[in-house]
Amino acid sequence: MTRLFLIALTALILGSPSLKLAGDIHKDQERLVSEPWGEPQLKDVRFDLFKPFTKLDLSRFHYSRRQTGGYVIDKWAEANKGGLTIYQAAINLPVDTFEDGNPVYINGKSTGKTEKLHIKTTFKFRIYIIRQANGGELIYGTEEQEGLYQMVINNKDVPIMYEDIPLGIRYPDLKSLLKMVRRF
Repeated sequence: MTRLFLIALTALILGSPSLKLAGDIHKDQERLVSEPWGEPQLKDVRFDLFKPFTKLDLSRFHYSRRQTGGYVIDKWAEANKGGLTIYQAAINLPVDTFEDGNPVYINGKSTGKTEKLHIKTTFKFRIYIIRQANGGELIYGTEEQEGLYQMVINNKDVPIMYEDIPLGIRYPDLKSLLKMVRRF
């Protein structure tokens, strides 16, 4: 009885597992289109390759969760070996740093100094790794406020450009995440 209670409590605290890819794609498409050169990028940024995975019935998949290296990694794997596997990795990266800002001028003359900007925030990332039965791999990286920052299709990076990049942003290390996922 106690064990059943602990399992129910853990599920309540962690929340029910859900693939958040559909919401992230929708949000990121809207953000990218609002960028000055976002519309032309849509032909290269292949949201269409990821959308079929948002409609899957995950109840037929085996689900597991692991916390490692600062990540919370959710995994959905088809029952048959070598089938489709979807990873959703979430990580919060706090930033507390100083960046050089604008040059300081006194009476129109440069002092040779720059103002220091204190940046203190937390960037919230989600990275999706989709391993297909045919051996193909899709990677989709997004940040809660900034949107899509990385897309990899079968080991090829898709370039993504934004007009502004937030000061102090630090991106997750994809290589180390892929190593963690391989051991999962």
